[in-house]
Amino acid sequence: FITGHSLGGREAVILGMSNGIPNIVVYNPAPIAARYLNHNSRLFKLYKGYKGNITRIVSDKDWLTNIIKGYTNYTYFGNEIVVHNGKSHDMAGFLTEQEQKAIKKELKKVQGYVEENNKSFVKNSNNAMSKLAS
Repeated sequence: FITGHSLGGREAVILGMSNGIPNIVVYNPAPIAARYLNHNSRLFKLYKGYKGNITRIVSDKDWLTNIIKGYTNYTYFGNEIVVHNGKSHDMAGFLTEQEQKAIKKELKKVQGYVEENNKSFVKNSNNAMSKLAS
């Protein structure tokens, strides 16, 4: 899977959809568009053809999300999970044990997340071990 935060979250969504990555998880992402996104646009067509899962995890006090939602024509893709942590936009707002517990609970509901996460963990663990051994 692929992940990102803020503008990196927006880019992760586009990159993930473009490459058919099955699970995209982003944190307090920038919107795909801050104005109306034409249904004939390349991005909208890319989204409609995407077969994976996009999960947006958002802090309840995220200033970016709250400002953008003040616009009537913003566009986000995927399902939103709001973490009620009273924290703002910073990625650190998702790193405490409490937030991680809530996020993991929600992500387990996403089809294929656990399997992809486990595969990624094993692959990266093996890569790390081989690098440490050399």
